[in-house]
Amino acid sequence: MKYPLLLLALFVWGVNLAQAQNVGIGTPLPHSSAKVDITSTTSGLLIPRMSTEQRNAIAGPATGLLVYNLTTNCLNMYNGTKWVEFCATVPPCTQPGAPVTSYNLAYTCDTSLSLLASTIPSATYVWTGPNNYFSTAQNPVLGDVGPGHSGTYTVRANLGGCYSDESQVAVTVPAAAAPYRSCLEILQMGASTGNGAYTIDPDGPGALPAMNCYCDMTTNGGGWTLVLNYLHQAGTTPALTIRTNTLPLQNSTTLGDNESGSLYWGHAANGLMNSLCFTEFRMYGRISKHARVLHFKSSH
Repeated sequence: MKYPLLLLALFVWGVNLAQAQNVGIGTPLPHSSAKVDITSTTSGLLIPRMSTEQRNAIAGPATGLLVYNLTTNCLNMYNGTKWVEFCATVPPCTQPGAPVTSYNLAYTCDTSLSLLASTIPSATYVWTGPNNYFSTAQNPVLGDVGPGHSGTYTVRANLGGCYSDESQVAVTVPAAAAPYRSCLEILQMGASTGNGAYTIDPDGPGALPAMNCYCDMTTNGGGWTLVLNYLHQAGTTPALTIRTNTLPLQNSTTLGDNESGSLYWGHAANGLMNSLCFTEFRMYGRISKHARVLHFKSSH
């Protein structure tokens, strides 16, 4: 008999709450103008606390919805069209204008993302974004980004304790696609068909053109891009070829052949090498005078 009585008590309590015109917490006589009247001299009202990113993820916020923003340490209210903030400032300050935003993707050793905000004199900045991103730099740079960094980034300017309205920039970081930037990227993306000629574009959509290259996809784990190739006859000293926007290819490996002056001949210039963004190099050399082989790799 105890269980039915317990269920009945819970049911009656639920009806009482539903029928109540005013609810009092800490007081038996809630004020007639308040739907909920909380009375206390020892504790306060604690509303939901969250970051700007979490707040922005609230679907369809109601007009008047309140949260405490842990990113800016301000009370936030949704006014039906946007979030507005209420921050205590001493002394009083003037709200700055919202910064103008943009972004830039650079394709060098890795894809980097630069977030750009217009300059507001004497202001500091707060950026938030996908994956709990947070930065106080005016123009922060994210390195080695990929499609997972796509999304909306938000920035606010802070001038003497007063925050501007939010400015947002929608960022799209494309996935790596052909032509890839190196033989290693071809290998990592599963696009290798073995040793041979491929087309790469070392700086993506940058100034360098796409170029043919020779890829060694088997030696020492594979992914090696040929950047120097000199095969000539013994006793000759043909002129070197310094390549600024093309790479040599590999043809013969037979001692005694002469490939000087051909498309297989030459080496990458320093500027082109910097665009390739390598982390290791490998040397291989033979001469006809003896059987010893120069063959080593290094990360230096």
